[in-house]
Amino acid sequence: MGKLKSNFIYDTVYQILLLIIPLITTPYVARTVGANGVGVYSYTYSIVSYFMLFALLGMNNYGNREVSKNKDNQEKLNYVFTSIYILQLIITIIVTVVYIGYVLIAHTSYMDFELIQILYLISVAFDINWLFCGLQKFKITITRSAIIKVATLILILCFVKNEGDLWKYILILAATTLLNQMVLWPFRKKEVKFVKVKAKDVLRHLKPTLMLFIPIISMSIYNLMSKIMLGQMTSMEDVGYYENANKMLNIVLTIVSALVTVTLPQMTYLYNNGKKEEFNRILSKSIEFIYFMAFPVIFGFLATGDMLVKIYLGDGFLQCSTILKVLSFMLMFMPIANVIRMQYLIPRNKDKEYIISIVTGAIVNLLLNLFTIGKYGAIGAAISAVITQFVIAFLQFFLIRKEFSVKQYILPILSFLWKSFVMYIIVIGLGMLIKDELIKFIVQVLVGVLVYCLLNIKYITEQIGIRDILRKLKKKIN
Repeated sequence: MGKLKSNFIYDTVYQILLLIIPLITTPYVARTVGANGVGVYSYTYSIVSYFMLFALLGMNNYGNREVSKNKDNQEKLNYVFTSIYILQLIITIIVTVVYIGYVLIAHTSYMDFELIQILYLISVAFDINWLFCGLQKFKITITRSAIIKVATLILILCFVKNEGDLWKYILILAATTLLNQMVLWPFRKKEVKFVKVKAKDVLRHLKPTLMLFIPIISMSIYNLMSKIMLGQMTSMEDVGYYENANKMLNIVLTIVSALVTVTLPQMTYLYNNGKKEEFNRILSKSIEFIYFMAFPVIFGFLATGDMLVKIYLGDGFLQCSTILKVLSFMLMFMPIANVIRMQYLIPRNKDKEYIISIVTGAIVNLLLNLFTIGKYGAIGAAISAVITQFVIAFLQFFLIRKEFSVKQYILPILSFLWKSFVMYIIVIGLGMLIKDELIKFIVQVLVGVLVYCLLNIKYITEQIGIRDILRKLKKKIN
């Protein structure tokens, strides 16, 4: 459990860095390249992202799981790593050639940007994050990623100055993504070696990765296809509004992902070694902690979303506020679906249940988008996304209802819901008393955080462990 805590701390520190950087770059890029520029980037990146998904298949989750299973046997680990990576490399080369062909044949007005983004596909060929995640060596991946992220921020601030610099922005993001993958390779030598493998052992990984790829490509329909459909059915400005609203929401989701990412190999290990009690305990605590954070964010966005967007993105993106408020309801369903997927379904090899829920959600999203985007634009895409997340969470609960106690895991988080609502009422009331918008926003945020923490003081001190941390600090001081 100590290693799990240290990994969570490492990943949380990194996720905080990931919060800080978008907090700077998102409003900066919004003001320099504008809504149309943001939309063009989001649209073209969504297309190359589809090819990246096909290049990786389900390699990240599958590789993570297989490495975790074999980490105690160096000979098996070397063989598994080599065979999985060879498959990844072959598929990446094929997909890259297909992407180049698509760009040259389609010959769109965004062709220059699309060619730059070939670097993203090359980066997939060097992506071995799944190895270090499976080995639970998060310190290595986090340190190198943190340095690259800071470098990316500096480059954007130095070279992206106006709408004409959109190509520089895309190049910086693509090139640093490639560099981020390449710098991990020197550390690989200490963990695994390439060994001679049989072709059949390479190909045997294809079926399980395809099984995990089905839900990944299905998820991409509502993560990426919405932006592509917005670009085709509305305008690049609408894509830009939707993209930035999503980025603001993702700032919250990065914190949530820190927990579910670091616990996947641990949960796989516990399940494979029959430690059911510890498995269930971590699962329960994860769900509680995630909703402790998620519920106040939803009500916080509803109460202060308009001013938040105005301050953060500027007057040119005021339409993002409504989109953000709608998207915030995804936090009701997405966290629980992520936890069930990463901490329950994948570790227990329940790929069938995972696939059914995600594929169904993708179909629902696609059908909803055909109606909502044409009628309501970016707001319609947001409504479709929320409904999709509800469908996925509901189906996952339904499919494992006989072995997963809803009452056991869900009832404890309801207290966070009503406490968040109390916070919301107080924050809205304050907003009616203060006229100056900036002062009102600052007071609302500070008072909201204070009220919510006071209402949850017992959970914060006992469950999160603040009391233990303070006790240890006091001993060091004395």
